[in-house]
Amino acid sequence: MSLQSGNGDVTLKNIPIQGNVTEKMAAVEQLGTNNIWVTVHEWGTDAFYSYLVTPAGFQSTPVISHAGMVHTIDPLEQNKYGQMKFNSCGTKLALAIGYLDTVQVLDFDPATGIFQINYTSH
Repeated sequence: MSLQSGNGDVTLKNIPIQGNVTEKMAAVEQLGTNNIWVTVHEWGTDAFYSYLVTPAGFQSTPVISHAGMVHTIDPLEQNKYGQMKFNSCGTKLALAIGYLDTVQVLDFDPATGIFQINYTSH
């Protein structure tokens, strides 16, 4: 925080943190802290990668949860496209799986960064 007269500065930027992911990304506050969980979904698997960002910086070791459907790598299914979003409490995540007419709702533990499947609708 000593840069720019105490306002802080971005010292590293545009550095890939995870390869082979879908375009789905969401962030939520870790309740009761100044931390933020940033979550992405790996393409071709059922893996969610949750990275913690703290006042000390980006934690490069993710919490990996295997939950829900595999987002296939079949280019005809286009499962890498779509959105996902946390609820305002940070305890649920909803995501669309493109071209499968599917929505999933997962439970999220904001203390640990772990996901569990809650509901799938086709």
